[in-house]
Amino acid sequence: MTRAVAQARERAATIARVAGLALGDVQLVAERDLEAEAGFIAWRPGRPVATTVAVTFATQQTTAAQTTGRATTAVGLGRSRVRPRDRRSNASIRAAVMRARLRADEAAVRDAVAEAQRLAAASGAVLGVPLALAERHRVFDDPGIGSFGPGRYCGPYRRAIVRRDPRTGRRRVVRRVTERRCFFPSRAMVALRITYAS
Repeated sequence: MTRAVAQARERAATIARVAGLALGDVQLVAERDLEAEAGFIAWRPGRPVATTVAVTFATQQTTAAQTTGRATTAVGLGRSRVRPRDRRSNASIRAAVMRARLRADEAAVRDAVAEAQRLAAASGAVLGVPLALAERHRVFDDPGIGSFGPGRYCGPYRRAIVRRDPRTGRRRVVRRVTERRCFFPSRAMVALRITYAS
């Protein structure tokens, strides 16, 4: 839980910096149930327990904002490639995923702000201060869930050895071997929703 909140603060600081907001204190910490969101059990018993949290931070701008009852809401999307220095090191992959998420956060903020400006121009509205900036959660797009558990991208992989039968010509499994393999997402994707008073 402590590591999850610390990671959320790092991402929130990046998002606030790009959006021009001054990050304030934590307002809410809510634990997310990934299994309930996904509709299935994400990992088997015996693997490390995942704790995923949604953390809400105040900002100086949103705290001082005076709502008028009108708002402009836009969604931005950011993508970034995951490029680990060592493709066979779990620590290297985990660090690369985090770096990619931070880059995707920055791209998503810029995209959301640009989209809000386009919407305001099309509707004749004037954007005020930001009221809210939040990530749109989609459990299947969370790169933090590795193939072998939360934050685990390398582990034992059981592979079948297939040979062609010389008599029948059919392919059949002759044996199975267990080897260490690493699987990780090729890119991180982040979707953000920004709301302006207008």
